[in-house]
Amino acid sequence: MTLNIGYQPIVEPSRVPQADGTYEKVTGAKINWQKFDGGADVIAAIAGTVGRYDLSPGVRAATAPILLLDCRKDWLVGWAMGSTRRLAHELAGVEVVTLAAGGHCADLDDAAAWRAAVLRFVEGTR
Repeated sequence: MTLNIGYQPIVEPSRVPQADGTYEKVTGAKINWQKFDGGADVIAAIAGTVGRYDLSPGVRAATAPILLLDCRKDWLVGWAMGSTRRLAHELAGVEVVTLAAGGHCADLDDAAAWRAAVLRFVEGTR
């Protein structure tokens, strides 16, 4: 599996596992890291992909547990993923957690709730 993940070069906790390869080790995936230098780059990338946020086919086909973090303050992506979110509530094996204060960077916007949700999910799938 190959994942394409965008990031901005800011100081924040996820840089450590990105730099030391932890994400690749844990997921077993090849990760293509796409650096975005500023807000305009990020907005352009989101605008170019927002129509592809319907992840329903992948959610339906998944054979592993899925955690969907419904970040209520990420209006653009939240709106674009509406059909995926609705489907996720209907399927077994999908846990949907609402982060009321979570935005596009929920690990920063609502760090405690984000961390609790991820740890609870990981512990439950072991």
